[in-house]
Amino acid sequence: MAEIREPGLGEAEAYAELLWQSFGLDQAFCEALVERHFPDRVRVFVDEGRVLGGLFADPQGQSWGGRVVPAVCIGGVAIDPTMRRRGVATRLLTAVLDEFRSAGTPLAVLHASNHALYRKLGFEHAGLRQVVSFHPRDLTGDPRACTVERVGPDGHAALKALYNSAVLPHRDGALLRSDLRWQRALALDRGGSAWCLATRDSRGHLTGYAAWTTDGRLPGLTARLGDVVATTAASAAALRGVLAQLEATVSSIHTAIAPDDPLWWHLQHPRATPVSTDAFLVRVLDPLRAVARWGFPNTTATASFTWSDPRFPQHDGAYTLRVRDGRGTLEPSRGGGPTLGPRGLTALLSGRVSPLQLPVLDLLDGAPSEAWARVFPRRTAYLRDMF
Repeated sequence: MAEIREPGLGEAEAYAELLWQSFGLDQAFCEALVERHFPDRVRVFVDEGRVLGGLFADPQGQSWGGRVVPAVCIGGVAIDPTMRRRGVATRLLTAVLDEFRSAGTPLAVLHASNHALYRKLGFEHAGLRQVVSFHPRDLTGDPRACTVERVGPDGHAALKALYNSAVLPHRDGALLRSDLRWQRALALDRGGSAWCLATRDSRGHLTGYAAWTTDGRLPGLTARLGDVVATTAASAAALRGVLAQLEATVSSIHTAIAPDDPLWWHLQHPRATPVSTDAFLVRVLDPLRAVARWGFPNTTATASFTWSDPRFPQHDGAYTLRVRDGRGTLEPSRGGGPTLGPRGLTALLSGRVSPLQLPVLDLLDGAPSEAWARVFPRRTAYLRDMF
């Protein structure tokens, strides 16, 4: 009998093998990755003792409109090559989504290699992840602009607190990171020596940090920048200055970045080379909980629609979305309105498209009212974390 559940030790090992077979990753890396998630953040599809597929499911939170919405981040979806196109991935993902929806999680988030599969399951584009590469000499800064010190494990809590106060509320798409995501952000999940530097002002207050590790060998050494946060001009200048000094040994710096990042702002453009740009996808699991936790514009407006979710029809029906003072509520209504599903609601809530575009994209079967534009403003979200 087929089961979808947390794995036993042998099943976790079988899933690790599927990971490196599916994605061409290093076998030891896949085994370590599964070990870090084992057992409660791994789900496997087991049939008659054979592991046919698996994935990671890591509960976190995601910032939208200055508020954090609980979310499950899904990654590492790997299916036995002999069992593909037989519905294994659909059954696995549907079961995991239902598990977290039933537990009260409003959103699921993932990076997709097969957008068609995930769109069939109700996921839709919500924002971007952009990785660039540049030479250290293309940074300008002054390492003496403020105090810079190396940070050990006992200082990581302060860095996390700075990120949660200075970054999380102000960047749509940013994650309220789990411990596993922090391992990656602080460059602690890779082999080799990880560097983590913090900046302080004249009163000794923490003002920023950067974390990276290096890959390869001279003369082709690469610094992989896991995280960089700066809250003052002096902090940003000092961190850029330190990274620029890596020129003596490092030939390139790779990092996920967005246009408002302090590094991107001060790069000697057009020196940065795009490495990858891909969309991250979001699935609304529970529209009532998602709307209640979302950060809306500081306006008063309403939008009426009929909700329809073929996979999770528990909330299907007519609703009026009421927004006031940045908060939203979904209330059952007698009226109808155009039919909206999870893909369309994701596109609206994330600001990926304007409401007027939804009918063109076949995500709404009618014309929205003018009030929808006040409820759902356009915005661009960047998710720097990978999972």
